[in-house]
Amino acid sequence: MTGLNLHNIVAGALSLVNPWKTLVFTHTAITWDPSSREPVRKTETIEVQGKLQPASEQLLMQLGFNVREYQYFRGYVSHEATQLDQIRQLGCDTFMCEGLKYRLVGKKDWIQDGWRCFYCYLDQEEDDAGTKGV
Repeated sequence: MTGLNLHNIVAGALSLVNPWKTLVFTHTAITWDPSSREPVRKTETIEVQGKLQPASEQLLMQLGFNVREYQYFRGYVSHEATQLDQIRQLGCDTFMCEGLKYRLVGKKDWIQDGWRCFYCYLDQEEDDAGTKGV
């Protein structure tokens, strides 16, 4: 089904309030080679442009999320449907954005030219020396 993606039309004007950010989804697969004692790790990374904003606590409570444990966000990505399907096929449940790691907890698929909405929470911060929790 093809529809008009209104967000793509007005996104430029809204970028002063809510700028585009690079969301980096990473998936690591581990396989074993019978001739080696070490596993083979294969990492795939997909970058998409998206927007994050704090999620409404009232809506989160209606959806059954525990709003006391985490800081939740609502995210939007507007990209080609095939690239977003690739993220779903890889089973990515975390992504990095500006040095922060977010965990996906809900997705809303809209069948309109690759436009998607998701819910996530801030999982941990990463710095140059390693990882530290939030």
